[in-house]
Amino acid sequence: SSIEKTILSKINELNDLGVAAIFSVTGGNGTGKTHMAKYMLTHLLFHQSFNLGLVTKTIRCLTDAGDVTVLENFRNESIDKIFTHIIQYSCSEYQNNGVNVLIDGAQIDTVALREDSSILGGVILDVSVPKRIHRNNKPSTHFKRKLAIHSTTDVRRYFDNDKFKTINNDGDFLETYQAVLEQLDYLLDKKLNEIRNN
Repeated sequence: SSIEKTILSKINELNDLGVAAIFSVTGGNGTGKTHMAKYMLTHLLFHQSFNLGLVTKTIRCLTDAGDVTVLENFRNESIDKIFTHIIQYSCSEYQNNGVNVLIDGAQIDTVALREDSSILGGVILDVSVPKRIHRNNKPSTHFKRKLAIHSTTDVRRYFDNDKFKTINNDGDFLETYQAVLEQLDYLLDKKLNEIRNN
């Protein structure tokens, strides 16, 4: 599509200026994050994805953190800080090495990451409760996850700001993808203007 071509050329321009494109696809469980990230990886200039489920499991392994919900969301504030620190450290490393990365996963602190200059920003996917329950009964990523998802199981609250925007994913996937591309395009413009004005 024409917006994909525009985004590809802006990512190239950003890379030519020595800056990597790091974009986040977050949201609650069952909102379609992983499906969106996979699709973006095959259509845009991202070199790899950084899956936060692996970070969650690593922290649980190293800290014996038992205080998580059934959907692997941390309830412990100090562990939550470690999690955000790992994301920021990793993004700084990807940025230093010039790797365009898609961050895919729940529990992103959109307030903390707003201040991080390594990260362009991202989208927060959201779906209605009936859609969420339907998707979690037929999940594309967790074939054993037959759970009725209720709002109480998601402890993270996501906040929109100038770098993160909530996009509803109840409808057609390609419409959601288009909205995600518009947000990415906006963030690329923002970053390019910031660099040009410095």
